[in-house]
Parts: sequence; structure tokens; C-alpha cells
Amino acid sequence: MQRFVLALAIAIASVQDARGAPPLVTEDTNTLGRGVAQFEMVVEQGREERSGASFDGTETSVVLTYGLRNDTDLQLVMPYLRVAEETVSGRTVATGMLDSALYLKWRFLARDALSFAVVPSLILPTGTDGLSAGRVAPGALLVASYEPGAFALHADMGYRNYRNVLGQREDLFHVSASVGYTLHATLKLVADQSGETNPDPASSSSVRYTTIGAVWYVAPNAGLGCGVKLGHGEPAIDRTTICGLGIRR
Repeated sequence: MQRFVLALAIAIASVQDARGAPPLVTEDTNTLGRGVAQFEMVVEQGREERSGASFDGTETSVVLTYGLRNDTDLQLVMPYLRVAEETVSGRTVATGMLDSALYLKWRFLARDALSFAVVPSLILPTGTDGLSAGRVAPGALLVASYEPGAFALHADMGYRNYRNVLGQREDLFHVSASVGYTLHATLKLVADQSGETNPDPASSSSVRYTTIGAVWYVAPNAGLGCGVKLGHGEPAIDRTTICGLGIRR
């Protein structure tokens, strides 16, 4: 149970948590615009079976974003975790708040279809005991986007100094890339590949995921994104489904 709980908890405390629109892991350079606010509810549900036990975890995040300027967004992420373990002995459930995170995205360069942004961030130790890093953890992402038309390409790479009291590795690196294709004004297909440092200091294997899904723009100011994230290798959660609803005004 503890390994699975921490694996899900680290998902929000890792380098890449300032991700793009669900279901994507990869961030993009797009910003809301000055004075525009956005509310998102994102739900990730993971499942894994190991050594005769099954684990089901659900991470629900509230994401609040505000456009400080046309090229700058401020974002707050507040996640909650619920994990259930099933064994021959019965069912055990653990719940709690994970650490919140604060991000500042600044698009510092835009030339036609190509743009770049930097995203400094802080993990804030607001989580439940056992799920919290216990310390402020700074990090940053460098993001590039290329959107010439129906196709869109995004890539990011980052680092977090994950200061923590959980015994996890402190130097975390991340890299990811995504592609999107707009089939219609209201529908976009997306795919994503990501890799990052395993926070478990006893393992040298990286944590890698492939994500596929779609984004449906249900209204001019609202979108719904859903997909499946498949883990590669022992450290990753085998299968995770992601859905997120965003509303802006």
C-alpha cells in the first residue's frame, strides 16, 4: 500500500506537475490573457496489481489559473488522494490531501507559430502527514510550442529540487513531448510521451508514461479532456485514466 500511495503522491510533487490541458502531461506555452480566470477539475484514477494485492487510487485536483498579463499566468493546484488496497485479508482505504503547488508561466518569446515559456514553481507542504514532502520544493520547466495549423507540437524539460522528509530522491529531472491534431473546431486528438527521474533512491529506473486521448470543446469557454496513461517499467503505475473539465471566464 505505502509504495502505491507514494507513487501516486509523487505524481503531483514531481517535475512535470504544471502540465498542459488534460489528459496531457506536457506543458504548452499558451496563456489565458490578462484578467481571464480558469477553473479546472482533474481526476486521475490508477490501478495496479502486485504480489496478490490490487490497488486503486484516485487523485482529484482543483486547478485555479489567472492571467496576470497576456503572456503570464499564475496557477494554484490543490490535490486530494484516495487509495484502496484489496487483499485476501480484506480491503484497506487511505485518504488525504497532497501538497499544493504554485506556478508562474511566462511566455517570453513568440515568433509566428513558434513560442517559448518558462514555468518556475513551488511545491508547498500543505498535505496530510505521510503524503507531504514537509518542505518547500522549488522547480522550473522550459517549454516550447510549435503550432503551425491543425497540428500542434509541444515539448518541455525541467528540474525540481524535491526537498522532502519522505526519504525520496531530491534531484528530479523531467522531459516530455506531445502532439495534437485538430479534427474539428470542437475536437482535438492528442498523444504524449514523458519520462522522469524515479524518486525512489533505491532504484535507477526512470518513470515513463505514454498518454493518448482527446479534448472536446463543449462550449466557447469550456473544454473536457480525457485519456489513458500507460506506464512503462516497474516504477510506473500500470494504467491511469485521466479526465479534466475546464471553464474560463
